[in-house]
This record gives sequence, structure tokens and C-alpha cells, in this order.
Amino acid sequence: MIRVLNVIGRRPVGGIGSVVKNYQSNFSEDIVFDYLLFSDNSSGDFDDFVEKLGSKVYVLPSLKAMRFLTLSRLLDELFRKVKCEYDIVHIHTVNIAFLIVKYAKKYGLTNIVVHSHATKFSDKKINSLRNKFLCRNLTKKCSGFVACSEEAGNFLFGKDFMNSGKVKIIKNAIDIDKYHFSEKKRGLFRSEFNLQNELVMANVGRLSRQKNQKFLIEIFNEVHKKVPASKLFIIGDGEEISTLRKKVKKLNLEEDVIFTGKRNDIDIILSGIDIFVMPSLYEGLPVIGVEALSSGLPCFFSDEISKEFLSSKSHYISLNNDISFWVEEIISAYLSDINRNYIETKMMGYDIKDAAHQLIDYYDSFLYRSDNK
Repeated sequence: MIRVLNVIGRRPVGGIGSVVKNYQSNFSEDIVFDYLLFSDNSSGDFDDFVEKLGSKVYVLPSLKAMRFLTLSRLLDELFRKVKCEYDIVHIHTVNIAFLIVKYAKKYGLTNIVVHSHATKFSDKKINSLRNKFLCRNLTKKCSGFVACSEEAGNFLFGKDFMNSGKVKIIKNAIDIDKYHFSEKKRGLFRSEFNLQNELVMANVGRLSRQKNQKFLIEIFNEVHKKVPASKLFIIGDGEEISTLRKKVKKLNLEEDVIFTGKRNDIDIILSGIDIFVMPSLYEGLPVIGVEALSSGLPCFFSDEISKEFLSSKSHYISLNNDISFWVEEIISAYLSDINRNYIETKMMGYDIKDAAHQLIDYYDSFLYRSDNK
């Protein structure tokens, strides 16, 4: 049995959390999949979910510079305690790898995988510079290397290292069947919000500068002028909520832009909408993009998002394009004959049933190579 300790910098509400939950829920063989998180709350929804699957969750205080000495001591104590419990330490938050590697190796945990989930260190310049510094020499400090996409791998490890064949691409796969378009689900969503035949656009994700929902609202404002019977749903929570609400109020869109907060029925929402828009400033390979394409939706992505979503229903647009171009493309897609039952994500390699086997095979081969060095 393979025993893995997954390290995530803060308690996830989506993104990395969705990835690991999808994989863990679909392993077809026994595997220990435990977690180390950093949070000032002792438990949360993520913990509840994975604990029901049999995981242990270790929670240390949230990552702050002023706590460096305290966190160092607690990590030392933790790895001393669990040194015989794990075969692999899998680091998903790369800017803390330097700290995790130090204490894992101190207690003999040398099989360390570092996983690139993004194509940028941060949307704040000072944080980006800090994280770039902290991620120096990862290819020398760790022994296993994974990326969610070619672009995410090139970003963190460099093209030369990617070309060496040492990086394994593990896609952000999902349960595709769950997200298939359903008239019943569409009816449930439209009934909940008293929708008739409106054009319904949506975005799902953390409300943050990175996700660029402010620009999305500007796009919708112009769409709404051309198609008055239209709505925009913004699903999620985050630090930008007040800024976005003010933006909506200023544009007199309070009746037409709906903030739902966090939802756990994304499959139902995706069946209920008509267009998915994700104008992020940067992304690795967002799970919600796979989910939206698996629902047969026309999807509009900024060209800062991984091109590994290329399909007949994915539209990439530069953030440098005029808003009018986004508007024309969105309305054109809406007016076209869309077959919601035609999806390409399985043939693109995003079926979790196949991908879960690939991850187990990677762990097996990684341990075999380590044992035979």
C-alpha cells in the first residue's frame, strides 16, 4: 500500500482541493492519502470530506512570516512523529517546499514530489518576487516532479527540465459523467432563480484579482446592452466581493448580476447556464474549466489560461482585445446551434477513472526508481 502525505499551504475551497478530492474519491485500490494544511481554524469542509474517505488531516497555524520559528518547530515535531508513516510527501503549494523538504529529509522522508498547479507565482508583484525566490532549486531539492499541464510545468521547472522527461503531467481530471448536461438539472437551476429564456452567463471561482471578475462584469454590461434578457451569475466567495458589488451597483446591474456565494451543486449550475466565461489573469489548468466543457458549454477563456483546453467549444481571447470583441464572440456562440451533449473532455484525457490509475502508476514507478538507486 502506498502512503502519501499531501501538503497544501492553506485549507482549500476549490482549485487544488478539488483536484485531490477528485483523485482520492476515484482510487480503485488501497492508498493512504493524508494531508498537512496550514490554517488558524482547526477544521473545515475540506477536512470533513477527506476524513470521511479515511484521511488524517494535520493542521498547523496559517503561514505568516512572524510565525516562522513557531512553524519550524511544529514541522520538526510533526515530521519526527510521522517519519515512519509515509512513503511519499507530495507538495502542492510550491512556495513552502523549502520548509517542508528541510524537515521531511531530516527524518528520512526523501521521496518528495513537487506539483506545479499554476503558471504564475502571484498576481501581486512583491509576492511573486518572494515566491520565485522561495522556489529556487526545486529540481535539486525534490526527487519527483508533477505538473497539471505543459504550461504549468514550463513555468515552474523550465522548458529544458520539461524536455528531460522528468516531469509527469497529471491532468486535473474529474468525474465527467457527473457534469453531463441534463434537462432536469437545467430546470432545477432555472426554477430556483425564476429564469425563463434569458441568456445566462456564469463564472465560478474565488472572488479575487486573479480571477478578474471585475473585467467579467464589464463584459456582461456590454452584452446586456445588446441582449437585455440576460443574467450573469458569479459563484464563489472571496476578498473582492465588496469591490465587485460596488462595480455592479455603479453600472445599475443589481437586478441582473447575481452573487450566489459558495455553492456545492456546480453540476446543476452548469446545466442551467448558457455561456461560461473565465477571464483570469493567470491559471494553471482550472478544474472548473474541465467541468464546464464536460457540460457541453461554450467556454470563453482568457489567453492566460492553459491552452490544453483547446476544443471545438473552447474560445481563447486575449485580455488585450477590446471588450467589444468578447461581446461579439459570446453573443455569436449563444445564437449558434449548440449541442450540449457533445463533449470532448474524455478523449482529451480528463476522465478521473483513467487519470486516477495514472497517478497510482506514477507513485509506483517513482518508488521503484527510488528503491533501485
